[in-house]
Amino acid sequence: MMKKILTVAAALFFAVLLYGAVDIPVLDRIPGHRVTFSYSMETLRGGEKSDVTSGMAVVEDNSFKVSGFGIKVYSDGKTLWMVDEQVEEVVIQDVDPEDFQSNPVLIITGYKSLGDRLKVNSATDSSLDVTLTVDDDCTMRFIVKDIRMTEKAGTEDMLFDVSALPSSYVITDLR
Repeated sequence: MMKKILTVAAALFFAVLLYGAVDIPVLDRIPGHRVTFSYSMETLRGGEKSDVTSGMAVVEDNSFKVSGFGIKVYSDGKTLWMVDEQVEEVVIQDVDPEDFQSNPVLIITGYKSLGDRLKVNSATDSSLDVTLTVDDDCTMRFIVKDIRMTEKAGTEDMLFDVSALPSSYVITDLR
């Protein structure tokens, strides 16, 4: 469940930052850049916090790397590597063109369909605070801070090389 929430969070950040349907000045500057930011996310179920996490993210084109929930997620837009250093495990899978939880492109292409489910709480040139209504009982609030845009640097650092890992790691390749 945590893996899915983290992947959804990454996908939603990616969608909000790159393809926001709302008039937010910071969004207008993002296309064509590498974007880094810190984030916090909380899930409310039945009015009570059920999950809270924070981390860092780097996004460039369809590629990203995100840390949070004690795991790191890398994606080049085609392959997804989920790395849990604490339990020494890596799960590799294709970015499924049908699964919004592992494919940010689906969130992007379906972003406008979120409609009034996505509420912008506040936005500045370097921060964004949004709330997504998942269903009647669940909302997710994302606070993105320290948004920095730089020139594109290439996405090689968003690939994960499993051959460099110690032999103690369990690698599950689902491709």
